[in-house]
This record gives sequence, C-alpha cells and structure tokens, in this order.
Amino acid sequence: MDLDNTIAAIMSTLADRATPHETIVPSGEPGRVSPPVGASLVMRGTLGEGGMAIVRLAEQVPLRRDVAVKTLRSAVETPDTAHRLVQEAWVTGALEHPNVVPVYTIETDSTGRPLIVLKRIEGRSWSALMHDAEAVRVAGFGADLLDWNLRVLIQICQALRFAHRKGIIHRDLKPENVMIGEFGEVYLLDWGIALALEDDGTGRFPIAKDAHVIAGTLSYMAPEMLDEVGGSLGTWTDVYLVGSTLFEILAGHAPHDAPTMNGVLHNILTSRPAPPPDTAPELGKIVRRAMHRDPSGRFESIDQIRLAIEGFLTHRGSRRIAERADAAAMALGTALARGDTDEAYAHFAECRFGYRAALEAWAQNDTARRALEQATRAMLEGELARGDADAASRLLNALEDPEDDLVARVEEAHGARREERARLARFEADSSEETGRRVRLGIAISLGSVWTLGPIATMANEAAQTLLALVATATATMFGAGIVFAWARRWMRPTRLNEGLLVLVFVTLGAQIVLAAGGLLAGWSFAAVHPLYPLLWCTTISTGVALFQRAAWPAAVGMALAFFAAIRWPEHRGWAMSAGNLTLLLTFLWTNRATRQAVAKEPAAPS
Repeated sequence: MDLDNTIAAIMSTLADRATPHETIVPSGEPGRVSPPVGASLVMRGTLGEGGMAIVRLAEQVPLRRDVAVKTLRSAVETPDTAHRLVQEAWVTGALEHPNVVPVYTIETDSTGRPLIVLKRIEGRSWSALMHDAEAVRVAGFGADLLDWNLRVLIQICQALRFAHRKGIIHRDLKPENVMIGEFGEVYLLDWGIALALEDDGTGRFPIAKDAHVIAGTLSYMAPEMLDEVGGSLGTWTDVYLVGSTLFEILAGHAPHDAPTMNGVLHNILTSRPAPPPDTAPELGKIVRRAMHRDPSGRFESIDQIRLAIEGFLTHRGSRRIAERADAAAMALGTALARGDTDEAYAHFAECRFGYRAALEAWAQNDTARRALEQATRAMLEGELARGDADAASRLLNALEDPEDDLVARVEEAHGARREERARLARFEADSSEETGRRVRLGIAISLGSVWTLGPIATMANEAAQTLLALVATATATMFGAGIVFAWARRWMRPTRLNEGLLVLVFVTLGAQIVLAAGGLLAGWSFAAVHPLYPLLWCTTISTGVALFQRAAWPAAVGMALAFFAAIRWPEHRGWAMSAGNLTLLLTFLWTNRATRQAVAKEPAAPS
C-alpha cells in the first residue's frame, strides 16, 4: 500500500472525531473491565513494625496497585493510640509535597481499627545508606557520599520548609525516618508526633502549646524538647534536628550518643556539638549554629540552613576546581625556575583557567583569588627577569591591587625597553642598505679625489719623487684608509661585496708598500717603480670585476691604459695615473647608481 492509500485509510477511520490538537478517545472497544466490588484492600504481608504501628503490604483492589497500610499493633491498641494514628494521617495528608509520602485514604477494618493507606515506597532507610559509599554508588546515586547525603538533607529541608509554611513541625527528624526510593526519591516519614503551631479550629492536629509530654528521639533531641511546660517548641526545633542529622552525616553517629542516660541528657541540655576534626570548617560552623542551645542563636528558618548547605556544596565544588589548579601552579613555579618560558605559560594558562572557573562558581573563594594573584605575580616576575616589559605590563593589568614597587619595576622595564628599541632603531637606520650605500659613496668620493689628484701632486713636487717618500705615502694611505673604514664599519653591513672590497683595497695598498720597499732595496729609481702602481690596481680591479661586479670592467680597462701611457710617456705618467684613478671613481659612481635604481624597481615583500 502506498503512502496516499495509507493516509486515506487512516482518514476514513478517524472520520470527524479529531483535529490535530485534540486527544483521540477510543470508543466502543470490546473487553472493558468493570470496577470490582467488595473489599478494597487485600493484605499481602508485613513490610515493617514499630513501637506502636505495623505496616503491611496490600493490594488496593479498585486501582490494582500495591499500597502500604499502616495500622496499630494489637498490644497498644486503645482509643488514644487510634486517634493518634489518625492524626498522623491527617497531618501527612495535609502535606502534599514530593518529599512527603502521599496518604491515599483512611479506612477501617472489620473490627473498626483504623487503616491508613499510603503509597508503597520501594527502597531503603537513609540510615542504611548514609555511611555505605559502595551501596550508594551501586544504587546509582553518585560516587561522592558526602555530596549525596547533603543533597538528601536538602530535600528533607524542602519538606520541612513546606510543613512549616503549613504551620506544622515534625519533631522527630532522624535518618531512620527518611526513606530513599529505588530511583533516589527522598521521603520524610513518621509524622506521628508532629505538632501544629496554630489551632485551625478543626481539632485534627495536636497543638504545640499544649504539648506537655516529652516526645522525640533522645539521641537527636533539642534542649527545649525536654521542657514539659509547653510552648517552647517551634520551627527552630526542626532546625536543631536538621543540625543533628548533619552531625550524624559527618561523625557517623548521633550527636547525643553517650554510655549512660545521664550522659545523653547532659549532652542534650548543654548542646555543645563537636564535629570530627577533619570536618570542613564551613560545615562545622553550620552544625554548631543549627544545634545552638539557645533557639535565638540558630538559623532563623529551615530555608536558611538549606541555603547554607547548598552554599557549602557550591563552595566545595569551587574549592575542588581550585585544588586541581594548584597542581598546575606548582608546575608553573618549577618551569619558571628552569627558565622554560613556553612550559611556564602552558601551566600558567591551565592554573589561571582553573582559578577563574573556581571564582565563577563561588566569587568569594578567597583562596582561589589569592592563588591566582600569586601565579600571575610569579609569571610577571619571570617576564621581568626576561626583560619582556610588554608581557609584564599585561600581567600587571591582571592584578587587582599591585604594589607600588611592582608597578615601578614594570615602568622601569618599559623605560629600558624603550631605550633598547631606540638603540635598535638607530642601529637599523645605521645598518640600512641606503645608509651603507651613502657611506660607501662618501668614502669612494673622498679617497677617489685624493687618489686622482695624488699622482699629479707627486709629479709637481720633486721631493716626493723618491722611493722612501713613496713607501711613506703608501703606508700613510693604508693607515688612513684603515681608520676611515673602521669608522664606517657601523654603517656598512658585513656583506660579501663590502668585505671583498675591503680585502682587495688593503691587499693592493700593502702591495704598493712592498713594491716601493723592494725597489728601494734593489736600487731602482722612482721613475722605474712609480708607473707600476696602475698595473697593481688594474690587477686588483680585474679581480673585483670577476668576483663581485661585472659592470666595473671600465675601471680595469682605464687602469690598464694608464699603465701603458705611463710607460710610453713617462714625463706625463702623473696625468696618466690620475686619469686611471678618475676612471675608477667614475666607474664606482656609475655602478652604485645602477644598483640603487635596480633595488628601487624590485617589488616590495609581502607583509
């Protein structure tokens, strides 16, 4: 059957009985069962027994469900106890709350004995689970026993809060009177000695001011519960009992346990609870305040103690997060001690995240706040030691109230950083290609001018036309060039070109000294040695052309021509050598300009 046929078949079945937003009610279905008549309860067996009552499992026949039926034990059955049992049902029935066992109805058996029909709770007493972490875990209630117990107690507080709003106090809160359902449901049971704080005029509930008989459980009892005068009981009494139950959660036993009855009564009247030494201070404070001997010293309401316990759970979670962050903080200190900045930042990020998460869960977690400050300061000190003023400044801004000394140190680091940046900027400017080019140009023009005019001046001065003078002049030129190049070194990058040119220049100047000194020792004349200088420079320039700058070949040719002219026309060798030196200078200027233009045309590197 295709989709259209299926839809058509369903439509014919529905007819006009429904719209998309209405519930479809079946009609005329065969096999309907009529409600049974006769007895409404069929007893099955016993669920439990107490001092006054017995609880049996029964089937509530009309609804086909299991219920719990509470009735009096035969041994204590009197009109008074029967009335008290019915009063308990009236109280419990008045408290329709998720943490109070629902009362379905009140019936009587064939003898007139009252039967209280309650919801059947499949579970266990809280007292059986309170200190059994494995049972709680297996039941699926959680792996943290303290957390689970406190959350159970919070639900009990909710039931008591509701009862107090209805004007009823429980008077017998203890773990045995709390049932934990199969799925973790929490029920506060046994309202048999509950009291109404005000008379509602129905006579259903016993009134607190008329309670002149001691009632309750001594091991948990508040001091005023021993007062037989009446009128001293109130919501503060249940606050004390919550404190007693919290004490048992922490200590593993009831607060007023003692070897003798005299000791129990002494503990009740003095009411000086001493939680175990390993109790969290915040929980210990809650116990002591809730169990204060004077009701005016206790929490003012059940809601206040509930909020205090919930606050502890929140704070406990925050503390646990902070404790996990402490391990990262310790690793941070170790990494800083080793000088491993990358690892230090990894641990700092981890512990900072943890402490911030702890503070988000509980803004008043001063321990986490102090630990975060300490970790930040440690990282800041590390950055100051490294000289990273920018990183130190960012960390300083993360501190809530940094000391003046720390602020001054960061500012000092910034000053040193600014000076370093200025120095680097100056160095960069000094070391730039343009600055180096200008310096090389200036040196070339200066030395080139001196070398261009030098041969002419030498030929014009007969005193300078000796080999000794030639040695002295070459030596002075070499030292002068050395001073100039040493001064200019800061502007000239140690490139292959610059270093190669310096080597060639100084090798040639040294060769001039050797040539002149050798001629002097050989007895050669000035006229025989002087014309050889262009040949030395021709050799040097040719080497430079081959190794560094092919475009400088005109200078090599010019020096070669100057050598031949000095040999051919000795009387004009000064002019010939000056012309060769001028050719070298002009070639350098030309190649320098061409290189600058080529660099200017290169595309900029992507940023």
